[in-house]
Amino acid sequence: METVSSKSLKSQSVISQRVITNAKRFGMDLDVSYTLLFRVINWDKSLVDGHIFALLHNGRENPEAIEAEFCLPINPEVTKIPENIVVQVIPSCTIALCGQYSGNLDEINPVYDRIKEYAELNYYKLAYPIRETYIDYSSETPCTEIAWPISEAL
Repeated sequence: METVSSKSLKSQSVISQRVITNAKRFGMDLDVSYTLLFRVINWDKSLVDGHIFALLHNGRENPEAIEAEFCLPINPEVTKIPENIVVQVIPSCTIALCGQYSGNLDEINPVYDRIKEYAELNYYKLAYPIRETYIDYSSETPCTEIAWPISEAL
């Protein structure tokens, strides 16, 4: 069993697409959203500043209604973003509990359970949104980092 770690999350400039999806459609919606976001920047990867990620505004607690915001990090100094695209800044987070998972996203819930258990044992209160960063999304066994913010110690 992998350990839970903690780290701070930096703020990031992104373009994003927000969707309500479910556990079965999540991977497909992820692919469609990132295709659309990359089209917005004309597939110019020099504009991208980091790994793609999703903000899960209600976590994965209800597998039938996952509120996800798929984010494409954009270099904040770049000026070639089309005028009709809104670049927003995802705020930093002082501390988040993290776990990594390699494999199909359909089977990621045990990592969430491990983070929740760790938080409970250490008297942390978890907050939203959760960041799922897709470190190696295109490989056969994609690597995903879950970063679940802590709002306060209980």
